[in-house]
Amino acid sequence: MRIKKLRIKNLRCIEDLEFDANRDLNLILGDNAQGKSTILESIFLLCTSKSFRTGHDKELIKTDENVSLVFAEAEREKRNPVKVELALVRNAAKQLKINGVRKRRIPDLFGEINCVVFSAEDTAMLRGEPKARRHYLNLDISQLYPAYAQLYGEYKKILAQRNTMLREISANPDKYPPAFLDVYDEKAASLGAALIEKRLVYTKALFTYAEEFYRSITDSEDAEFSYVSSVKYASGEKQEIEGAMKKQLAEKRASDIIYHTTCCGPHRDDISAVVNGMPAKTYGSAGQQRSCAMALKLAQIYLIYDLTGDYPVVLLDDFASELDKGRQKKALDAAKDNCQCFITATHTEKNVYGKIFSVKGGKLV
Repeated sequence: MRIKKLRIKNLRCIEDLEFDANRDLNLILGDNAQGKSTILESIFLLCTSKSFRTGHDKELIKTDENVSLVFAEAEREKRNPVKVELALVRNAAKQLKINGVRKRRIPDLFGEINCVVFSAEDTAMLRGEPKARRHYLNLDISQLYPAYAQLYGEYKKILAQRNTMLREISANPDKYPPAFLDVYDEKAASLGAALIEKRLVYTKALFTYAEEFYRSITDSEDAEFSYVSSVKYASGEKQEIEGAMKKQLAEKRASDIIYHTTCCGPHRDDISAVVNGMPAKTYGSAGQQRSCAMALKLAQIYLIYDLTGDYPVVLLDDFASELDKGRQKKALDAAKDNCQCFITATHTEKNVYGKIFSVKGGKLV
């Protein structure tokens, strides 16, 4: 998979930027706060509809503008070329076009162009809150299984409805008896089990690769990755997971009413990493945590290839500052032979060859 053309309008500090990308390596140079990372952010938006730097779309739209636009034309190994255009509209819904055709659903974006990003935020992934790891997992799976994004949206909707009903029951028990939760529990368990089943299949393959990459990165250490679910099931089969979740929701109903929140489900699940027998989150060094995050991202590259027959575009943001020289080389070596890479840096790196772009004030210079 290769991006041929990229255009960005009114995104952060970029007013209007367009360039033809190199098929292999693109090095984007410039001082801090000049728009380098925004270029990578625009590619990530075209792959996932999200930013890897913020969860608020309004922050992306250039000050005093109402619409941001990102556009890319990409070549794909197993499929025809594709043109993707995404508009962020202030105080309105995003707008998506694929090959010039307006799409009603943003999840239609997933899978058209795949990418993997290495950024400063990755270093905090293992020691941060579970929400960040779930977000990472949801975006990764959605790129490979576009229906997953819609499924997750349906689950979030029923979860919000259930939590609203919990508050209503707590405030007005005479008007809303606990039995009102039955229909929500049924739907939440069905959707939640489907999500967990997808996650289990994906993470089994992802973690196998990640454990191999971790050994390669560190040369001497072993890591074990696992999916940790709040639903206590015996197997990974959807029907069994669904029954277990429904049972737990019923058992914890009184507590859920008190706290106005749903006790279990994929919205409470997590990823765990154990290095040399110890949890990486609490006992791992900063280097071990970075290596775990890198191993997961490298694993993602090769899993995308396994499942699609096409390597993803690789984005390396602020490459030099977050990774020591050894990790830099391992990450680049794992990606450059097969993937188109976009790298941001403040200066030219040794042994990095490709097309160089200089950015200043949101413009190419």
